[in-house]
Amino acid sequence: MLWELLQRLLPYLFLMNISWAPIRFPELDLARIFSSGNFLARAAEERLVTLMVTGDVLPGRSVHLRYTQTGDPNYAFAETAEVLRGADITFINLEGPLVADCPVFYTGFTFCGDPRFAEGLKFAGADVINVANNHIYNFGAGGLSQTLETLRRNGLLPAGEGNIAYLTVKGTRFAFLGYNAVGKVLDRSAAAEEIKTAKANADVVVVQFHWGQEYTYLPKRAGSEPVELGHLAIDAGADLVVSNHPHWIQGTEIYRGKVITYSHGNFVFDQMFSEETRAGVVGKYTFYGRKLVGVEFLPTKIYRSFQPQFLKGEEAQAVLDKMQRSSEMIRELVK
Repeated sequence: MLWELLQRLLPYLFLMNISWAPIRFPELDLARIFSSGNFLARAAEERLVTLMVTGDVLPGRSVHLRYTQTGDPNYAFAETAEVLRGADITFINLEGPLVADCPVFYTGFTFCGDPRFAEGLKFAGADVINVANNHIYNFGAGGLSQTLETLRRNGLLPAGEGNIAYLTVKGTRFAFLGYNAVGKVLDRSAAAEEIKTAKANADVVVVQFHWGQEYTYLPKRAGSEPVELGHLAIDAGADLVVSNHPHWIQGTEIYRGKVITYSHGNFVFDQMFSEETRAGVVGKYTFYGRKLVGVEFLPTKIYRSFQPQFLKGEEAQAVLDKMQRSSEMIRELVK
């Protein structure tokens, strides 16, 4: 009876172009990542989940000054929010705490931002905020506590410093973790165990590290070794490793079929002293169920207003060329 019903339905299924075969995506490699080919055309839109990851976001110093001048918490994201909001998930590193009565620092390395900066993050479409970095304790444990409270009050999920953020999108459960390895040696065993725990409770595990030496196109030691930590995270169960801190873009590595992006550069920052520190990329990582099937980098540049803007044409390609060269050098480095 069932077989007869299926035989009657088959011609209609054929006319509807329904395929019984699972979609097979090509494996990711550097050439595919830095090409312009569309490898997702056959995928059903309702199954694709896009994750966007920015470079470092500074709420303090000159960015905080500009906020006090304008009173607009959305100011820093005015030119980029529309694109970021187009992602299913946006993951941002917050480079400093959000504290009440944050003073304005024009120089120096003590960072903080006004709690209303969280409204700007929300305006930009942020969902998950990494708080594991070398500036989050600039105002002590109390500053971190205020920051976590502010983020949650604004519907933002913190990751790092003991927080695992879980988010389910289109039936896929994601876990987000964050670790700071700048100025300290990260407890590798504890990190590996936490990643394993997240993997047991999620379909996709995304780990964001704060690591490496500043102002270089290659991942270098600054407390802990980035390449070693990236491999450790994937060995423990991470499906994607995304990272920041060097303030320059760095390349991507494919390790055991998984992607490690070593630095997205700066996104919202006030380091206007070089072209390298003004450039960055927004990583667009596309998942089909549990599988990462697409990676694209969207180049940005910070202008005098401290607002990043997306680049086009030759300017965008120049940033991508640098990132591709860095990726090729990393591939030789880890052989």
